[in-house]
Amino acid sequence: MLLHALLQLRLANITVLCAKLPRKFISGTQLFSSMSATEKYPLHEALQGVSWLLGTWIGQGDGKYPNIKPFGYKEEITFSHIGQPNLQYQSSSWHPTTNTPLHFESGFWFFNQNCVSASIAHNLGICDIMEGEVNGKELTVTTKDITRKLNSKPPKVLKVRKTIKLLDNGDLECVMFMETEEHPLQEHLRSIFKKQ
Repeated sequence: MLLHALLQLRLANITVLCAKLPRKFISGTQLFSSMSATEKYPLHEALQGVSWLLGTWIGQGDGKYPNIKPFGYKEEITFSHIGQPNLQYQSSSWHPTTNTPLHFESGFWFFNQNCVSASIAHNLGICDIMEGEVNGKELTVTTKDITRKLNSKPPKVLKVRKTIKLLDNGDLECVMFMETEEHPLQEHLRSIFKKQ
């Protein structure tokens, strides 16, 4: 009972503090979770060539690798912007029948003409920097640096290559190749998405 009262008091204090903040700041905290933000701000000229990525995409895929049993998954990815020369990115995947969460990643994609770089943080305690290029409606990035949390589960991932391509029928195809300290670079994930 006392704990419940303390939590209610804490929530009331947060509400009062938020009421004192400038409206611009409060609405700004919602930018990354709302696709309406994409509609509010003009698209930065650096993103004109990759506007085909924008939106929420839902699909399913298949995974394989030498040391794991092949598996299927469902996934949702979102690319959004707030008028800056980068795209905000979120991806979450789950088991296709049990809906158990499998993987989550979030980050930013940066574009300069045909060059692309991405900084991605994963729920496994891994952060990677990737670089590559855009060629029409296809982009490919390869890991340049990977940082892991202490005591990461082996085997260590050494390299990742991702290709994202807009297909002729409007679907989005994502293919990920992975190299670990035990296996050379090879296909790990392949998924097809439909725009929502």
